[in-house]
Amino acid sequence: MKLDWNVGVYCKYVAERTRPSQELLQRIPPITVNYVTDLGCGPGNSTELLYNAWPNVKKIIGIDSSAAMVEEAQKRLPSCQFIKENINQWNFDGIKQDIIFANASLHWLPDHENLFPHLVSHLSDKGVLAIQMPNNFDEPIHTIQMPNNFDEPIHTLMGKVAAQPKWNITRTSAYKRPLSAETYYDILSSSGCSFIDIWQTTYYHIMPSTNSIVDWVRSTILRSFVENLTNEESEEFVKEYSKEISNAYPQRKDGKILFPMPRLFIIAQKH
Repeated sequence: MKLDWNVGVYCKYVAERTRPSQELLQRIPPITVNYVTDLGCGPGNSTELLYNAWPNVKKIIGIDSSAAMVEEAQKRLPSCQFIKENINQWNFDGIKQDIIFANASLHWLPDHENLFPHLVSHLSDKGVLAIQMPNNFDEPIHTIQMPNNFDEPIHTLMGKVAAQPKWNITRTSAYKRPLSAETYYDILSSSGCSFIDIWQTTYYHIMPSTNSIVDWVRSTILRSFVENLTNEESEEFVKEYSKEISNAYPQRKDGKILFPMPRLFIIAQKH
């Protein structure tokens, strides 16, 4: 059974998860805004930023594939509309959008060569596509040698545990490594975008313990590794994963742990 997102665990680090949205929003050029869509809105923290930035727009819609996230977002912002839908199946109600905002959502989807032009096609003239994606495939949490039954090094510390005979969990990664900045530039410039701004920032999250890093991923990618385990098996799996995290992310002198999180940002304005 596929597990839904745990809103409470996800929101444990809502300030850290919201900061990239704030910085992405600040780089959007000034335009007239009437229609806004938040793709992968989560619990509505990013949508709230958009609502506060443009309180008089005609419509703000949040899209998320998680029923739990949509329910939480609707509670947070009752005046906005939230819809449970897959991003790559949403047609924007046939309305050209002035802002399409996608914070930490598009890395779950494949085929960016076609997805990004598709999103641009739904922008109004001068409309803006604003994207942020984790770009942490070269961090320790990813970069270890994996057995052949894992097609990508996605959270490979989890994969290292999962591949043990006692678990024998095989999976295909839904979490995709972003393309290069150069490739995204070519895709967007060929899709009718005249202004493109691309940058990367590494956030060094200061974590009190190994368990904090486990909690960070427990609400996202870890779900797919434990969804078919019993509660007891799941806890044992998490304990073994926590040991791998301890080896990969050593404590600093004060006992805390630095958890680097590189993130790729893209602003693209349609001409």
